[in-house]
Amino acid sequence: MEEMEDLSDNSISRSSHSQNGMTMEAVEYREDVGMPEEIRILVEEFEAESLEMRMKIHRLPASLADMGDQFVIPMALAIGPYHHGLPRLQGMEKVKRVAAYTFTRDSGHSYEEMYGRVLAVADQARRLYAAAAVSGSPQEFADMMFHDACFLLQYMKLCSLSEEEKEYETYLSPLERFFLSNKACIDNDIMLLENQLPWLVIEALMTATEVDVDAFIGNMGNSMGVKSSSSNAFGYINMAPSDRPPHILGLLLLHKQGQLINQLPGQLAVSATVSAVELEGIGIKLEHSETDKFTDMGVKRGAFSYKMFMSPLNLDRTRATWLTNMVAFEVCTALPGSKNTEDTYMCSYIAILAMLMHREEDVHKLRSEGFIHGELSDKQILQFFNQLAQQMTPGRRYFEILIDIEHCKFNRRLRIMVHKFVSNNAKAIAAVLSIIGVLVGIFKALYSLKQH
Repeated sequence: MEEMEDLSDNSISRSSHSQNGMTMEAVEYREDVGMPEEIRILVEEFEAESLEMRMKIHRLPASLADMGDQFVIPMALAIGPYHHGLPRLQGMEKVKRVAAYTFTRDSGHSYEEMYGRVLAVADQARRLYAAAAVSGSPQEFADMMFHDACFLLQYMKLCSLSEEEKEYETYLSPLERFFLSNKACIDNDIMLLENQLPWLVIEALMTATEVDVDAFIGNMGNSMGVKSSSSNAFGYINMAPSDRPPHILGLLLLHKQGQLINQLPGQLAVSATVSAVELEGIGIKLEHSETDKFTDMGVKRGAFSYKMFMSPLNLDRTRATWLTNMVAFEVCTALPGSKNTEDTYMCSYIAILAMLMHREEDVHKLRSEGFIHGELSDKQILQFFNQLAQQMTPGRRYFEILIDIEHCKFNRRLRIMVHKFVSNNAKAIAAVLSIIGVLVGIFKALYSLKQH
């Protein structure tokens, strides 16, 4: 009885509400005054870390560890502390210092002022990395943040030039020539999940100069698709600070998400996946989506058939790395059970493509219909998607599309049965039709003779 009285004393408020037909009691408690100080600090740190989870610079999750080092380890450029000490990446450190000099000179501000901007946010940025990776002094960390941010911004300035602006660039500086000759490596490395710089560091310097983030991210995003776009507009400038992703990889992912759909249809038992070759057999025509956004995918009913649409993909080694790290970032930041399909759209897109690729024959069909472009072979593409899909959980949009396919199969089950029977007995049917054709010819000949 005394325990019950104590419980009543410690509660601040008590209210009843109904959820799913059941009455539930909600009780809020005051802080336990007997909680040890070290436990209270641990709880506060845990809650703070949970709030910062979206903004942290994550390591590759264990679920994707089998993808291979080429999707994790930089080829030439270390950004941030995770790979900063690798001996084979030290050659780029000299280039970073040249970029820092060039960037601050072009900004019209002094080196000391620009460095001070980064120093002001360095402690906040330090907390976004795994503690074991930032064991050096605060001065060393701030130096690294400054040179990495200057390098990225200078590179973004070059890559965001329009074609008209490039025509006027008759003279390329040694740094610009270096950027262009090493573009493949740099593009690969700056989109690695473990090779990211907190956006608050980049933004601290952006406010002192002009860098077209929209054009840079738009160019990167458009290079992953095959549709020409009249505009690279992304909308970073108009985003509220609280909505901005934590780094460049997050910006690319947001660009490729485009418009989102937030409703999940009613549940339906989902039996099996379907390959690209099998789609036609169940009456679904595969079509290109109207945009190059990974979110632009689904199944719709046409006048005479169903249509499944999705964005084509331009895939090479670098963009395979981007895809893997975008998935890794999504896996690290998605909220389990969230109704917001924005959380796992990349996983859904990958899962749908992997579902369509059962055999190399399916990859060849997707390539022939313009859904896959690039230098990788059919075998390499099949292996990549199967390997990546096996190490991640598909997003909600994936299951929505499977449900739509099941609806199609249910509504067209008679057509599917006929198509399956014809496919399985094609040789026998052809032989029977051939015999019938011969018999018809004989009967016509006999009839003709009888008439004469």
